[in-house]
This record gives sequence, C-alpha cells and structure tokens, in this order.
Amino acid sequence: MLLSLIYAFALFSAVFSSPTSLLFSPTSAKRSDLSYEPPAARGLTNAVRLARGYPLKAPVRRSDTARRGVPSSVPSGSYNPSRPARGYLQFTTSGGQSAGFIGTQTNQNGDFLLATGNSDKLLVEIDLMKAKSGPTTITTVNGGTSVSYVAGIVGSTSASNNLSQGSFSYFYFGGSSDQSGAYLETSIFAYSATDNSITVQWANSDGSTAETFIGLTSQGAFGTGDRNACEQEFGTVTWVTLSFVPQ
Repeated sequence: MLLSLIYAFALFSAVFSSPTSLLFSPTSAKRSDLSYEPPAARGLTNAVRLARGYPLKAPVRRSDTARRGVPSSVPSGSYNPSRPARGYLQFTTSGGQSAGFIGTQTNQNGDFLLATGNSDKLLVEIDLMKAKSGPTTITTVNGGTSVSYVAGIVGSTSASNNLSQGSFSYFYFGGSSDQSGAYLETSIFAYSATDNSITVQWANSDGSTAETFIGLTSQGAFGTGDRNACEQEFGTVTWVTLSFVPQ
C-alpha cells in the first residue's frame, strides 16, 4: 500500500512539473498579413482592386426572395417607374463618324476598352425619363458579375478628384460594383432626346457640376474639364461625343 502511494505521488509530480508546452500556441500576425480595405477601394471592381493592391471583394449572394414566392412589399396598382431602355454607348467624332463603342472587356486597371466588334459591345440600361431631367446612373447588362454600373473613375495621375478649367484632371470610363466610392462617380449621365447624346455632369467636392469633354485613348475613353490643359499635359487628343444607341 505504501509503495503504491509513493508511486502515485511520483507520477503526479512528474506530470505537473514537466516543461512540455501547451497544445494552444497562438502566433502573432504581421499587420502586412492582415486584409485591409481603404475607403478608396469601395465600389471598385476586382480588376481595379488587383491593379491597385487592394484585397479582392467577396462575392455577394443575390436575394432569391422572388423565387421563393414571398409576396412583394409593393402593393398592386401602385406607381411603377418607367422601364429602363437597353442599348449601347457610342463615341462619335466631330465629323459625325463613329469612333467605336464601349466594350465589355477591361484593362488591368478596370477601365473599359473599346469594343472590337458587335459581339463584345457593352449592353447597358438607362432610365431615359430620369436622365432627361438630370444626371442618373447607367447599369450594365453583360458587364460581368462584379460590374453593375458604368462609372467615372479618377485617373491615377489626376491632379485631384475635381474637374475644372485650368486643370488637366481626368477620369476613365470603367466599371463599378457599387454606386459610390472615394474615387468614382456613377450618377453623372444626362440624356438628350433630341440627338440621343449622353453628357457627363461631374460632381465636384464643393457641390459644383463641371462641364466635361470626352477624349479617346489608344484603347478606351476618358473625360476632363479642360481640353487645352489636358493636351498640354498628355499631347494631342481625339475629342468625341457620347450617345445612346437603342438595342
């Protein structure tokens, strides 16, 4: 009996005085290893995020309420807004010649490239009634899962987010998953039924609206508030107008 007690005591002491480490061993994480999304990244497509070093945006599951047969919250007989019109966005030179359409493909920065043919033209929707009374959004139909809106995205070498006379600041036509962001605008497109033209009404930080001019690059298009200042900075530009071509 005494030997048994001595053995048990020795075993107990060996277990609780052992230097063996615990199973739970937390490790510290470097700040550079943590995912951080600055406000400027919100609303940008994953292509733009990759180009600018931001983390990719997680996919958002679309609501399937309608498929489940859940009754609509809108009572029958209530006012329904006009149905958006579908069509394409075309650039035209001062001589009236077509300079191409906005395409579905984007470059590494997420800026829309010009369409190479009918098969890759970007199909969009716009509420023409709203656009005739003021700037509104243009949504995409075949722009991909991460591109919901046509947006003006401030250029990486732009002097500021504002457009004005005397400044070469500019934006590119690109795609956005959200309606707003620190370096993009979407509710900027106004429509004229007279000639189907689309003008861009850029909202500056002081609340003013800038007159914009659209120019072509080798692959896409951009907008600026001063043509002369832009050409002095970047060289000769082919200036065009934008119009809506119904499907």
